[in-house]
Amino acid sequence: MKKIGLFGGSFDPIHFGHLNLALEMLEKRGLDEVWFCPVNISPFKMHNQPHIEASHRLKMLALALDDIPSFHFLENEMKREGPSYTVETLRELHNQYPQHEFFLILGDDAVSHFFNWHQPEEITSLAKLLVGQRDFQKPNNFKGSTGIQKAIEEGLTPTRVMDISSTDLRQRLENKLYCRHLIPAKVMDYISKNDLYS
Repeated sequence: MKKIGLFGGSFDPIHFGHLNLALEMLEKRGLDEVWFCPVNISPFKMHNQPHIEASHRLKMLALALDDIPSFHFLENEMKREGPSYTVETLRELHNQYPQHEFFLILGDDAVSHFFNWHQPEEITSLAKLLVGQRDFQKPNNFKGSTGIQKAIEEGLTPTRVMDISSTDLRQRLENKLYCRHLIPAKVMDYISKNDLYS
């Protein structure tokens, strides 16, 4: 049995903040691998979908993960029509890989609205939550079922601050500002070559 961390998001574009969170979870929680799951359509951003088409986001993700052992990516949600729901991906993965144990990696900014996700109780039954926590303080504003609260609290994991905003990053790219301190070199080269975000 392998312990697999699942990390979902738009990755628009993938940046060092994403990679740092995944790496810290891998090391601190004893994961064997982290699988990145880029969304096609986010149900929380129906009026603000990814700025770059799926094929480009997937290629950038592949470039960013190429040299990092134990990091891989899945195309499950990219191939799915309509909004991407985490619970559906977890069901698929449990059927495909019944021998593995799954963990869902979340940034602490996602915790506040996790209770609004599609079928959050089933999500916590299919995967343990791992929550990156930048301020090292136990939040006291959880809402929802006690089972979900417990799952979040048990998954809290202190992580170093690497506060990179994808929105700010896209603005920097649009304004032709230096971004190689925020984005892996191979990804930055791909963005430049394909004139993305300009």
